[in-house]
Amino acid sequence: MDSILDEAPCGFLSFTDDGTIQAVNETLLGMLDRPRAEVEGAHVETLLTSGAKLFYHTHLFPLLKMQERLNEVYLSLRTGEDEDLNCLVNGRRTERAGRTVNDLVLVPFEERNQYEDEILQAKQAAEQANRAKDKFLSTVSHELKTPISTIKSLSQYLGMGVQGEVSEGQTDYLQRIESAADYLGTLIDDMLDFARLEAGAVEVTLGPVRVTDVLTRAESLVEVRVREAGLAYEPASCPSDLSVRADPDRLQQILLNLLTNAIKFTPAGGTVAVSVESGEDDVCIHVRDTGRGISEAEQEHIFDPFVQGQPSEPEQGTGVGLGLAISQDLTEAMGGTLTVESQEGEGATFTITLPRSEASHDA
Repeated sequence: MDSILDEAPCGFLSFTDDGTIQAVNETLLGMLDRPRAEVEGAHVETLLTSGAKLFYHTHLFPLLKMQERLNEVYLSLRTGEDEDLNCLVNGRRTERAGRTVNDLVLVPFEERNQYEDEILQAKQAAEQANRAKDKFLSTVSHELKTPISTIKSLSQYLGMGVQGEVSEGQTDYLQRIESAADYLGTLIDDMLDFARLEAGAVEVTLGPVRVTDVLTRAESLVEVRVREAGLAYEPASCPSDLSVRADPDRLQQILLNLLTNAIKFTPAGGTVAVSVESGEDDVCIHVRDTGRGISEAEQEHIFDPFVQGQPSEPEQGTGVGLGLAISQDLTEAMGGTLTVESQEGEGATFTITLPRSEASHDA
C-alpha cells in the first residue's frame, strides 16, 4: 500500500469481484480497529453489518458493475469491538495488474451526523428567532402606532377648540406635536418595512402602471412640503400612455422617499425636479435636487441600511437611514434598479429604472 494512501484522512478498500479484499489502508484499519492480517484476503462481507451485507448484494456491488462507479452511498461496517461504523462510500471499478478491482473510499459518518444535527439545531433556532421577531414586529405595529394615532387625534381636537379657545402659541405647539407624531410614525413604518423585506415577507404585485398617474399622485402629496421648505418644484413631462411594469403602491412609496429626501437635503431657494426618459425596453424616472450633493465616499454606502445624511434644516430630523435601503430593495424586487449620481455642492440625481410596459391602466 502506498504510504501516502496509508496516511490519507479517509478509509480505502479494494476488492475483486468475488469479494476478496486485496488492499486496505492504515486509516481504515484504525477506524475498524482491526489488524491488516485479519482484513486483507478476507471477504468484504466480514466487515459489514447484517443489513449492510444485504445492501452489498442488492445495491452496492450491482451498481458498481453496471455504472462502474457510485457516489455517496451509505454503508455500515463492524469494528473489531463489534460496534457500528457508519460511512459514506464513493466507489469505482478499474483494471489493475490485469484484473478488475473495485476501489472504495470511506468517510466516517459520525461527524457528518454531528454537523447535520448542529445545522438542524441552528435552523430551529433561526426559525424560533424569526417567530419572535414577527411577534415583536406585530407588537411594535400595534402598541406604538396606536398611541401615536391617539396623540395626533387629540392634538387636532385641541387645535379645533374642542376644549376651549387656543392661542396662537398653543396652535404652533400643537402643530409641532402633530408633526412629531407623523415623523415617529414614519420611522416605525420604515423599520417594519425593512424587517419585512429582510424576512422576504413583502409581496410585490407587478402590472402595467402609467407613469403620469404615479407622478401626479406623488407630486400632490409633497406639494405642501415643497412650499413650506421654500423650494421650487419642476414637474415631469411624459406621454400620458407611457407605462412601466411595477407595483403601483411600491413605486409610489419609492418616489415619495426620493422626493422627501430631496426636499430634506435642499436648502431654501433651491429646486427639486422630476424628469422621465423612455427607452425601447425601460423607463427612467429621475429625481434631482440642488442640495449639498453627496461625496464619492458617501455614495459607496448611500443605499446601506442605517446610513444617514445631514439635512439642510436640523429640525427636519435625519430618520434612521432606512428610506433609501428600502427603496432600492423594492425597486430590485420589481425587476428594476435605483442609482445615484452626484457631486458635492451640485446636488444629486436619483434614478429609478423599470421595465417598460406597453399596456396601460389606472395606477
